[in-house]
Amino acid sequence: MFNKPFGLTLLFFALAVTNILAQGAVDSTGNANNTQRVIDIYSSAIGEQSEIYNGETYNIRPVATKGSPYFLDAAFTVPGMIRYNGTLYKNVPLLYDVFANQMVAAQSNVFFVLRADKLSDAYFSGHHFINLVSQTGKLNAGYYDELYDGRSQVLVKRAREIKRWISQRKTSRIVFSIMRARKRG
Repeated sequence: MFNKPFGLTLLFFALAVTNILAQGAVDSTGNANNTQRVIDIYSSAIGEQSEIYNGETYNIRPVATKGSPYFLDAAFTVPGMIRYNGTLYKNVPLLYDVFANQMVAAQSNVFFVLRADKLSDAYFSGHHFINLVSQTGKLNAGYYDELYDGRSQVLVKRAREIKRWISQRKTSRIVFSIMRARKRG
């Protein structure tokens, strides 16, 4: 029915079209989801051995009479997402000590200071904190709350100040909040 050269040519084109259609069906978002799934499995498997738990031990600050040295006056950690040494970690128990400008992670009731040289940013409590490692223009190094990121960028540097005084056999500690907003771009 078909001669041999025509049949081979038809077979060649059929294989080429199948190969082209198979190539076009690749979904880049599916690959991104698969990559994140592998990272999540890896993170849960290494657990306590994760590189994020290699900082210095952190001691919780004493309770103040008024205010708190922690972001949003938190008395406990909240789950967050961090980018540490280029890897994204989810569901990390975080606490931001605004007074000392330190991001703290908890693991089995032990608190660790996350190394600032490896932590690029953190997401928790609806906020995105960016770590500026070195002074850039008029901004000093430290953690900045990113309020807006578009054609320009609005960052807020949060700070806390602790005042102590003694009056009539009672020592009081009050923590004051300080905010400085800057626009970049």
